[in-house]
Amino acid sequence: MIRKNKNYLNYYVWFGKIKDSSRRNVATIIGRTIKSSDPVFLAYMTSGMSGPSYPVKFNKHSYNVVDEVTGNIVAKVDDRFNVYNELGIYSGSLHNVTRLFNYAIKITVSIILIFLILLILLLRTTVDSVKPKDIYITEGEMVEVNEQWNIFGETENDKVIMPGKKGVYYFSIHNTNHFDIICTISFKDDNDHDIAMKYRLRKDTFTYLKGSSKKYLEVEEMTTKEIVIPAKSYVTLALDWYWDEDVNNQVDTNAGSSVGADYTVYVNIFAEEKTK
Repeated sequence: MIRKNKNYLNYYVWFGKIKDSSRRNVATIIGRTIKSSDPVFLAYMTSGMSGPSYPVKFNKHSYNVVDEVTGNIVAKVDDRFNVYNELGIYSGSLHNVTRLFNYAIKITVSIILIFLILLILLLRTTVDSVKPKDIYITEGEMVEVNEQWNIFGETENDKVIMPGKKGVYYFSIHNTNHFDIICTISFKDDNDHDIAMKYRLRKDTFTYLKGSSKKYLEVEEMTTKEIVIPAKSYVTLALDWYWDEDVNNQVDTNAGSSVGADYTVYVNIFAEEKTK
């Protein structure tokens, strides 16, 4: 049902959460259920103060509002976030900020990852010296990459990021030389909209080189040293990324209003021969 005269309540939908005007979480959206134990929020949902009863048709996109204390369904919310009590009386509407981001944020994260591999391989000057070979990078299923990495995904839809979104990017550094090398990886980004992107780097599920299981880092904190790669072998790393939705909602909103805003992260790998 499309309502012409809406009475907006002081609550807004924010990526799986419903917050009040003080940005306090009052409810959680799980599937097609809105769960809350906040008595004030539930009172607004069941008030029916904003109009007479309407013949409302709910569909598979509608939500049940559940009181977590009693487990009872106390209200219904249609797919446009209009709220109705059990008698079908309109109680008000929720601001759907999530939809703003879904339409406006279009951060076409066309990751033009210009990675400059500065390779300084120090050779011992012996008659049997072999000219060093370049290291190279692969991603995912060992697909070799050059200047552009698919950190945020391979498709255009995958590259659209939003507050709260997270993912992981697997890449491998291959050492084709006849001696061990030691690498330093540094990161920087182009972030004109101050998007709260954070990262962590690990060798496997539990071995974190930067960050931890509970902590992501700013891009400037991600420089990682002393990564040793034996001769004729490779090391696979996992770069976890996350748009921290709790840092600054106003900044996120500003980014969302700038359609086509770009975010680019750069990776620099420096390698040299490991000396004994």
